[in-house]
Amino acid sequence: MTYFNLPKNEMVGYSPSAFMNEIFNMAVSKEIGCENERIFAVTNSKNKNKLLEISEKGQPITYTYKQISEMYYSSMYALAINKTWNIKHDIISSDSPDIIFINQEARNDRVGIEIYEGFNYEQKNIRGVVDVAEEVKKLHKKKGEKKYDIDSRLLVINRVKSTKDGYNVSEYARCLEKFKWTFLSIVLCLYREGHGDFTFFYVYPKEMRCKQINYNLKNDTSYLY
Repeated sequence: MTYFNLPKNEMVGYSPSAFMNEIFNMAVSKEIGCENERIFAVTNSKNKNKLLEISEKGQPITYTYKQISEMYYSSMYALAINKTWNIKHDIISSDSPDIIFINQEARNDRVGIEIYEGFNYEQKNIRGVVDVAEEVKKLHKKKGEKKYDIDSRLLVINRVKSTKDGYNVSEYARCLEKFKWTFLSIVLCLYREGHGDFTFFYVYPKEMRCKQINYNLKNDTSYLY
């Protein structure tokens, strides 16, 4: 697989707006006659590592759909952080972990972001009550004991109809405490697709339990950087 990796020693990356303008929008235009959803629909299928060539500043660059999806969700998280704490991060696509955040004002301040998509795209939205204990068990089996060369957070993505539809966030947080984790923190993102709304709940460790931040694609454009 060909990965898009900026040299880590250069400590550079994309801001969320640069990613949207230079990569995401071009990726969407490559898929003739389709919606943005196409970019993410392949990430849970056999085609998740399909290569997509985009001309960037006259140079052909190769991406995978998986990388584009990871950078998109990380961009929304970065914008929520900026909205809440006025801290701006550049985003580097990596491999292990998936993303590296670089503080724009303190370039040595960096943290890894590992992405876990906890829903099936064909299902569209979570319906009914989610068995959070079972979800956490699956999460730990997949990600719980992973180790990285950089301190990292785990970002869990789920798509719902309303902010807490199908999810008992407090119970989810309590279930996490039954397992050992290698992450600095675990953040649960509930994405309301029809509203363009991303709510990020800090569900681990206990000291941060259920603290939440938010970014809305329509209402929070003043925080885009």
